Amino acid sequence: MSTHAVALVLSLVRNIPYWNNWVNLGKWKRGNDMFSKVYTIKNKNVGIIGFGSIGKQIFKKIFPFGPIVYICDPFLKVRKELKINFVKLSDLLKKSDYIILACASTKENFHMLDETQFKIMKKGVSIINVARGPLINEAVLIKYLKKDKIAGVALDVLEREPIEENNPLLKMENVIITPHQAGYSPESFINLKKMVFDEIIRILRGEKLKNCVDI
Repeated sequence: MSTHAVALVLSLVRNIPYWNNWVNLGKWKRGNDMFSKVYTIKNKNVGIIGFGSIGKQIFKKIFPFGPIVYICDPFLKVRKELKINFVKLSDLLKKSDYIILACASTKENFHMLDETQFKIMKKGVSIINVARGPLINEAVLIKYLKKDKIAGVALDVLEREPIEENNPLLKMENVIITPHQAGYSPESFINLKKMVFDEIIRILRGEKLKNCVDI
């Protein structure tokens, strides 16, 4: 899932879907479109919302590209020795050029990004969601995409799945959508099964578990 998140960020940064369509349309010479919405992530502000196992992996994989990373996770105890920029959600939204959602979908997190939050974001921000669709108020997201407040969006999850045929997001060139498959790969299935069996063995041995979930 973390690899998929970083791939979506880089696809927005380099405008990969646009150039893929460009070639598929039989074009090659770039002309005035040469620099069309193509950027670098170095020294840009990347905000990661949620710093659990997925958020930590996203941070680890994206950090070598040279961005300034901000983390928001109200349930995480800040450890200064980690030298990570832990900030409040409002500060992350104001600072970030790219916002990555990697947090759980809870009652408190429903529409975490809503009218108030979109208003305080930078103009030209990009949003990446590999967590859960209900974290974003999709109607408000579409509204701000139409206003050009948001430069790009990459979503692996939506409020309603599968996506409806009349969803405006399908007609927007600056939107990337994947079918809720960020966590899937042959390797991930093998690793998931291995983790389960490893935990069973730890239980039988009376050892401390590594992958606990609070219920």
